[in-house]
Amino acid sequence: MVEDYKNKYEFNLTYFIKNNINSDFYIVRNDRRKLINDNKTLKLFLKQSKYVRIIEDKGDILGVSGIWKFNDNNIIKEYVKINAINTDIFEKLLVVTIWNSKKDLFIKIKKDSNFLYILRNKKFEYLESEKSNNSEILMSYSKYKKNYNSKNKEI
Repeated sequence: MVEDYKNKYEFNLTYFIKNNINSDFYIVRNDRRKLINDNKTLKLFLKQSKYVRIIEDKGDILGVSGIWKFNDNNIIKEYVKINAINTDIFEKLLVVTIWNSKKDLFIKIKKDSNFLYILRNKKFEYLESEKSNNSEILMSYSKYKKNYNSKNKEI
């Protein structure tokens, strides 16, 4: 079951991120990526994020997600950050994150990620980005996307 992160899980979450390092689970600080894999980066992630949620089973954390706020040229963008032990946990965390989002969401993910097909199935779209590199793609999700018919009129 997906639940809000509470400080009572801090030890378990620290243990989880140290033992489940995910190269797509990072923050940017001073124009440098920092993997979220220790107490210092975890605390920064928690401080700069909203809607932090976990899935735990018998005290073991199986995944964590949050919406990390990033300032890009004075525009706040909300990035989905998920670290999960498998695709099922990833999808559950993603669905709850989408439900609770009121803004456009972004995610940067490795092209060979096991989670890529889930993002496509949940209507995340590829974005071209001059900051992208050959191993990652930038995707976005808009809950309030306008639908158009073939003559470009809003439905």
